[in-house]
Amino acid sequence: VSTQSTGDLERMLLIVPAEDRSKIIDAKNEVADRMYSCFCITDSGSINEELLVHVLSTSKGKSMLARCITQLRSEHGRAILYHLLGNMATIIAHDRHHSQLPQLCVPLGTVIHSGTFNMMQVWLKSLLDGLSYYGDLAASLASVLKNDLGLSLVNDMIQRADKLMMISSITFELQAEWIRSLQQIYPYCMTLLGSLPPSKGLDQLRASLEKNKHLLWTPSMQ
Repeated sequence: VSTQSTGDLERMLLIVPAEDRSKIIDAKNEVADRMYSCFCITDSGSINEELLVHVLSTSKGKSMLARCITQLRSEHGRAILYHLLGNMATIIAHDRHHSQLPQLCVPLGTVIHSGTFNMMQVWLKSLLDGLSYYGDLAASLASVLKNDLGLSLVNDMIQRADKLMMISSITFELQAEWIRSLQQIYPYCMTLLGSLPPSKGLDQLRASLEKNKHLLWTPSMQ
C-alpha cells in the first residue's frame, strides 16, 4: 500500500470545493484503513498481537509503520501504540540486529502527544503489564530504558501527562492511578539513571521524575 496516496488526498482537500471534500475524506480513510490492515487487523476487527510483533521484527515492517502511523485514523494509531507498548520487550529483543526502532520515535511520539491523560495511564499500564509478564520488572524496564525507542516513549508519556495536568481538569482518581504507575517505576529508574552514562533522553527522564518527586514519595523511599 502506498503511504504517499494519503498525503496526495490531504493536499487535494486544500484546493477542492467544499462540496467535494467529503468524497476525498472518504477516500483518504479507505486508504488509511487498508494500510492499517497490512499490519495487524484480524477478521474480527481486533489487533492480532502476534502479527504486529512479527511485522515489527522486520526492517520493512518498522519502516512502513514509521511512515504511515500518523496517517492512520487516530483510533487505529493509538491501538497499535497500545499493543506495541504491551509487547515492548519482545519487539526490542527482535531489533538487536537491525537497530531500526529509533525511526519510530518521532511518529509514535506524535501519537502520544495527541492523546488524553487517561490514554497516558492506559499506555503506561500496558507497558508495565507487558514487562511484568517476564517476572523481573527491574531487568525488563532496564532493557526498555536502554533502548532509544523505549526511553523516548516513556519520556513522551510522562511529559504529555505533566502538560495535561497543568492545562486540563483531571479527576483525582485518574491522577492517583497515574501516580501509582509512576511509583511503580520510580525506584528502578533512579537506580538505572545512576549507573548509565548521561544522554539527552536519560537527562529528560531524570528531570521529569524529579519534577514529580513530591508526588511519588512513599515511606519506602526514606
